[in-house]
Amino acid sequence: VMGAVNILECVRQSSCVKSFLNVTTDKVQYTFRSHTQLLAPFVGLLIVRLGHATPSGTDGTLPVVFNSGDGDTIVTKLGGEQLKAKDLPGTGVYLFFYDAYGKTLQIIQ
Repeated sequence: VMGAVNILECVRQSSCVKSFLNVTTDKVQYTFRSHTQLLAPFVGLLIVRLGHATPSGTDGTLPVVFNSGDGDTIVTKLGGEQLKAKDLPGTGVYLFFYDAYGKTLQIIQ
């Protein structure tokens, strides 16, 4: 556990690492460097480029979460159901709706 914590802290502090994909037994976590809009009161659309595909062999039922330094935010679909690893096709550009007040992050597909 401490090794993963140390790696994630290095990712957050590094100016050259833009994102990091961490697959654990309970989630698929995309970690991004802190971004002022994600930490500020913000409601609107986000365009996110995912440069890491979920590794093959990953349990497709794991929830997808985003983290930018203020804890995990569960990603949901438009109907409110949690986005699972099997629902995310892989690398590419995705459109999300984000509500910082309600900690809502929904993928728009």
